[in-house]
Amino acid sequence: MLKEKLENPLTATTIVTRISEWDEVYSVLSKHCSEVPILGFDCEWSNVDGNTQPIALIQLASHQGVCALVRVCCLSTLPESLKNILTNPKILKVGVATWEDASKLKRDLGIQFCGGYDVRHLIFRHPKRVSLLSKSGLSGTVLNKHFSVRCSDWEAENLSTIQVKYAAQDAIASIAICLKLVAETRAPDLSNVCSRAYSARKSALYDNCILQAPDGQQLCTCDYKKAMWYFAKGRGEVVCENPMTVRLNFEPSGRPSSEYDRYYLTDKVNKCVVCGQSESFLRKNIVPHEYRKHFPEHLKDHKSHDILLLCIECHTICNSHENAVKNELSIKCNAPIGTERDVKSKLDRKLSGVQKAANALIFNRQAIPSNRISELEEIIKNYYEVEVVTPEILEMAKNLETHIPNSDYFPMDESLC
Repeated sequence: MLKEKLENPLTATTIVTRISEWDEVYSVLSKHCSEVPILGFDCEWSNVDGNTQPIALIQLASHQGVCALVRVCCLSTLPESLKNILTNPKILKVGVATWEDASKLKRDLGIQFCGGYDVRHLIFRHPKRVSLLSKSGLSGTVLNKHFSVRCSDWEAENLSTIQVKYAAQDAIASIAICLKLVAETRAPDLSNVCSRAYSARKSALYDNCILQAPDGQQLCTCDYKKAMWYFAKGRGEVVCENPMTVRLNFEPSGRPSSEYDRYYLTDKVNKCVVCGQSESFLRKNIVPHEYRKHFPEHLKDHKSHDILLLCIECHTICNSHENAVKNELSIKCNAPIGTERDVKSKLDRKLSGVQKAANALIFNRQAIPSNRISELEEIIKNYYEVEVVTPEILEMAKNLETHIPNSDYFPMDESLC
């Protein structure tokens, strides 16, 4: 069904410019989400003179291929039911670079987006991931994603048929890819796919083993592996097995001496620190690693109090709030996220054009009209300054490195230091 909708999405697509139109399509999407809580998701916006405009369009597609194109630019306010979908962590919104859309939703509309998932993460869990690095390869349909359409005027009075088809295909392709990969990677359990988007711990994080100084003073609690390391290296002896307690045979570099150290002496409970759930939890770095690495050494040396357990739902909500804080910091410190200044390398469009021409001639020559073949060969001839395109030249063009170092790159985390 999704493949048919992907090839011809217009019949099941609703363009929303009024609240009443949203209410109608929402009833269908809501019903489909009760069956499979996953939606294909994307956002579109325009660029005017190099300046990014607010979100103009939100695309949502169900597992049955029903698609809503919500023209935000035409609505005076967003329906509460739409906001509820976007903020509900139990409805998985799958797409590409969903973090960027989440940032835009927060910045433009004040919406704390939750439940976003980048389908590219699923690709790397797929047994044939090497051949599945593009949407076209996964969906079985080559999406007509011309740069001119993607960067067209999404705030126009009326969207063109090409724009509508592009936008609908974008959302439908994302959910089609997600469902296809989940089905092929493991036995499907679509009712639980939202939870399986994360790799929850299968064992307890805290073993609450005890390390003692030579005189029996408790130094800290630790995991079983660490306690056994001291024993295996002959640097301590087991004095109790329940709880596992290892007494060191050397004087440690430090002993607990303040209220601050009390945290390291108490048993840690294996449950979510927010809601108390005792299963399916994940480690959460309270201070993101990209910031923590710039801390002074004394704040990084064997400290674990900034790593806590969260259940999957609380972890998702926390990540969403974390992104909001990152956005606030990026504005405060003039360290924009999602711009050319924020990436180490950038695409050289000329090199990319040469590479694409070579790939087309190598893999699809028989399906290309003769006049188009001449145009593609001309691109390669001009780049290499040759009269004839040989197989060797084609191979060189196919293997071109199309990304070049970004001279303007400056990591956001360094901007905050």
